[in-house]
Amino acid sequence: MEVPLEFRWRTSTATSYDFWRIYAGFKFSYMLSHAAKYNGGDLGSFKYTDISDFNKLEYGLTLSTGYNTWNLHLYYALSPVFSKEAKLDGESMDMHAIKVGLMFYVL
Repeated sequence: MEVPLEFRWRTSTATSYDFWRIYAGFKFSYMLSHAAKYNGGDLGSFKYTDISDFNKLEYGLTLSTGYNTWNLHLYYALSPVFSKEAKLDGESMDMHAIKVGLMFYVL
């Protein structure tokens, strides 16, 4: 479940649909359910659900900018993906999500 908050600026008019846009904001996300599945050769197959090491609450910054129907979208999570209790070789896994994408609006 995601709840975005954005401040939007664009150069559109009542008669023109070709315009520049910049949308900057903040997004809260809550993970209701999750699963990890592996199908492999020698290791076999396994599936994990509701892994406690994942942070269920995530929040971060968003930015979308573009012209007309093509837009670049960026997201950076300020909260880590894993909880502080999650360790790999005795060290904490301090990872943050980064998403980069291209958005196409149909006007």
